[in-house]
Amino acid sequence: MEIIVPIALDERVLGLLVSSGLPVEDLRDGVPRLYAGVEDDGHLIGVVAIEVHDGVGLLRSLAVRPDARGAGLSLALIGAGERLVAQAGIARLFLLTTTAAPLFERCGYVETARSEAPDAIRSTQQFSGMCPSSASFMSKRI
Repeated sequence: MEIIVPIALDERVLGLLVSSGLPVEDLRDGVPRLYAGVEDDGHLIGVVAIEVHDGVGLLRSLAVRPDARGAGLSLALIGAGERLVAQAGIARLFLLTTTAAPLFERCGYVETARSEAPDAIRSTQQFSGMCPSSASFMSKRI
């Protein structure tokens, strides 16, 4: 297994997110985010991004290059993201997903009523408009 390390937002991250069909238009908006990624032969093959908001986090993006899927990298990236937020003092992590709820359930995330979202999460672009209302809203205590 490749080593997952903290990384910065750069063109490689943006390219992987775009090629995975994930939105990127808000990533340069100044909101604090933690990124972790994994490379293979100098090429970024997976990334997780988490927004930091008043003691809670929003798992903003998770992407693995198609040719690297099926080896557990998504699970490892989720775990790395959780360790980053724990080190930052974040006690609860939220996410919205239209396609990966079963993956996150395997990692201990539970369906959460949108009405239970803290104000800091409600005010994010992801929650308030970028993700459809049909997206699963999930959370986990870290």
